[in-house]
Parts: sequence; C-alpha cells; structure tokens
Amino acid sequence: MQGNLARTSIHGVAWTLLRVLGQTGIGFGVGIYLARTLEIQDFGLMAIAMSLIGLSELISGLGVEASLIQRQVLSSRHLSVAFSMSLIMAAVLFIFFALLGWPLAKFFNQPELAWMLPVLGLGQCFATAGMVPRAILRRRFDYKLLSKIEISAYFLGYALTSVILATLGFGVWSMVLATVLWFFLSCVLLFRAAKAGLRLAWFASEARELLNFGVLITAKSVINYLAVSSSDFMIGKFLGAMGLGLYSRAHQLAYLPLQKIASVFSSVMFPIYASVQNDHRRLTEAYLKTVAAVSLLTIPPLAVTAMASELVVGGLYGSKWLPAAPIFSVLCLAGMLVCILHLAGALVEATDNVLSEIKCQAMYFVILLVGFSIAVQYSLLAVAWVVVTGALFLYLAMGHLALRILKARWADFFLAQLLGVVIALVMAAVTALILPWLAGWGGARSAQLAILIAFSVVFYLAALWLVPDRWVFGAKQLIVAKILKRRAAANEAA
Repeated sequence: MQGNLARTSIHGVAWTLLRVLGQTGIGFGVGIYLARTLEIQDFGLMAIAMSLIGLSELISGLGVEASLIQRQVLSSRHLSVAFSMSLIMAAVLFIFFALLGWPLAKFFNQPELAWMLPVLGLGQCFATAGMVPRAILRRRFDYKLLSKIEISAYFLGYALTSVILATLGFGVWSMVLATVLWFFLSCVLLFRAAKAGLRLAWFASEARELLNFGVLITAKSVINYLAVSSSDFMIGKFLGAMGLGLYSRAHQLAYLPLQKIASVFSSVMFPIYASVQNDHRRLTEAYLKTVAAVSLLTIPPLAVTAMASELVVGGLYGSKWLPAAPIFSVLCLAGMLVCILHLAGALVEATDNVLSEIKCQAMYFVILLVGFSIAVQYSLLAVAWVVVTGALFLYLAMGHLALRILKARWADFFLAQLLGVVIALVMAAVTALILPWLAGWGGARSAQLAILIAFSVVFYLAALWLVPDRWVFGAKQLIVAKILKRRAAANEAA
C-alpha cells in the first residue's frame, strides 16, 4: 500500500465519518419535515417496500463488490465480468419487483404498492449498477471523493427532491421518486469518478473467482440479517405493535454507535486489511489499533447512556417512551459487544475466511431464535437479555476467529479495549453522581439531558487529551500538525 498505513486509515475514517454524519444530519431534518407534511400511512407503505429493498441489497451484488476489493491482483477481465454481473442482477431485480408488486399489494390490501415496488426496483437497479465503480474508488482509498459523491447525491437526489415533492402534495411518491433519483445520481457520479472504462464481457474463470468469495459474503449477510430481524417478527407476533414500537426505538438508539462509528471503521479498514493481508505484522497492528479506536469511541458513550437511560429516552422522545428505558439500558451492553465484534467481519472477509464466519453467524442465529421463542413469553426485557447473550457469544466467537487468523493472543485483544473500558467505567460512575443533582434541579428532561451531554463531552475530550498520545495512535499529533499547517497557510495568504 502506498503511504503510511495509519494516515491512510485516519484519512479514510475521517472522510467516511464526515459523510455518515452529514447524511445523518440532513436526513434528520428532512425526516422531521416529511413527518409533519405526509400522512402516517405513507411511512407505513414506504417501510413495507424498503424492507424488501433492504433484503435485495444483500443479494443483488452477490458479494462482487467485496470480491473486487479483497483481491490483491485485479485485472481488467475481473472488472468487465463484475460489470456484466451487476447489469444482469439489476435487470433481474427490476423484473422481480415488477412481478412482486401486485401480489404484495393484494396481500397488504394497499393498491399503491403495486406501482411503488417496480419504481423502487428501478432505483435498486441503479444502486446495483454502481457497485463496481464504488469498489474501484474504495480500492483506491479515495474516500474523500467517495464521500463527496454520496453526500451530493443524497442531498440533491433525496433530501431536496423529497421536500419539494412533499410540499407539492405528492404524498408517499415524494419519498419513492426521491429515492430513485438519489440512487440514479449516485450511480452516474460514481461512474464519472471511477474512470475505469468498464465494458461488457464474460470470462468463466474470472467469474468463478469473484463468485467463490462473493457468494459466501452474501450468505453471511443474509444469515445475519435474518438473525437480527427475527426479534422484530417474534415481538410483533407475540407482544404486539406497542411492544415492537418500544423495542425497536430502544434497539435503534442503542445500536446508533454501530451504525455511525463501527460500520465506518469496518468499511474503511476492509480494503486496507485486504491490501496488507500477506503482511502479518502490519495486519495485526492495523486490526488491534482499529479495535482500540472503536472501543474508545463507542464504549464510553454507551456506558453513559446506559446509566442515564430514563433521562436519555425521556429527554429525546418524551414521557410516553419511558417504558423503553430499561430495555435500552440492557441493549447498550449488547451494543458495546457488537461494535467490537463487527470489526472482525472486515478482517475475516479481507483474509478470505468467510466460511468460518458463516458457521459463527449460523450458531448466533440459532441462539437468538431459540432465545426469542422463550423470551417473548415473558417480557421485552427478557428479549433484550437474549440479545446480550447472543452478542456475547458472537463477540467471543468472532474474537477467537480474528485472533486465530492473526495468530495473536486474547491478552492483546482485551488490552486494545482497556482504555475505552476504563474511561467508560469512570464516566458511568461520574454520571451516577450527577443524575441525582440533575433530578433535584427539577428542570425539563430535555434540558437535563443537554447538560449531561455537554458535561460528558467535555469530560470525555479532557480524558482523551490527558492520556499519552501513543495510546490514541498519534491522533493528537496529527490534529496539532493540521492546525499549524492551516495557520501557516492563512498567514501566507494574509
């Protein structure tokens, strides 16, 4: 790999995190406007359609994007085959959604689904077609350009379009058409940026090489998707819509660090791991430093929110959501484990050990399925503890697999997480001392939550600044150098 591994990693994480935070901020504002403008039924229709889109995303590319990144030697023949596969799968998906529209509309007694699914299927065609140029940019570590493309496509395609169409009275179609335009713009911009000269061609040997790895990636993703989704089905079936609403809100909040932080690191580190997969020392160093970084960024905030679950849930969503607080507190424990184990997936894929992970995921699925079938007979809290149990199993199983690949020790793995755990325990203890004072102050929950967040952020940043720079991978030195460079450039311009 060209350049310094640490700087490449930090650069990629920074730009990807900027993109995720940018999309999250824009989406939050757009979501509020759409919720106030559209009908509740519109969101229900979109949720039904997008649940199928989510599953199709896992199988649409047959893992080819990951295969292109993982391969150390990539020829133009591989790219041509991958491009051909993407267009074939795009056509298959469109036909699938076109045929599925009417039966699904009849099943749910929602006629609009008959037209929504084919249109959204067209959008998924664009998303599938763009996977090859996206893989090329990720393989080049060009996360700056990739982030600019994704933010621009999301803002112009979805955010701006959905607001305009909703204002004009298009109802659910404001979200449908905006989604299609978002995927279309992203596809066009990715092809322009990749500049790969892709052409249609088929070579059997290259196709087998890509699919041998890609199909395993797809199988792993589908098993994990089914395992995670099984809780929603069980709760909705046995505990009703109210129970599912409480659980889903708590789960979404507890897993936010996974969606916004751990997944960013996994996405960025996968091509980096792949590029150094035969350099054992650098691969081990990169993985353990990633584990340390993610533990620092995710475990402390989850510990604070778990300790202050009632304040967090009530302050964000209002008093009616308070029954979700104990569920959220327990799920935060699972969130800590999942954020760390998620990183092993990128390492396993990069080193072509996916079959071993499939075995772990299959056992994880069985544990959750059996556990949920028992827990739903008792309470939502019991379901949450099943999630923690499953997460602990997968944490240990994926940790064992990663350490076996690296030939590293458990001591190295746990030591990488030590600083994050220590800061988390200290912050949780301080939070426990602050909560009675906030309750005695008597202000609104939202105001109390704002004070807690402000104090926690200051305390957390101070803790990071006080620890030795080598414990945070030289990040402080890089930040200071960046600031000095900007000042120097400003002085020269003046």
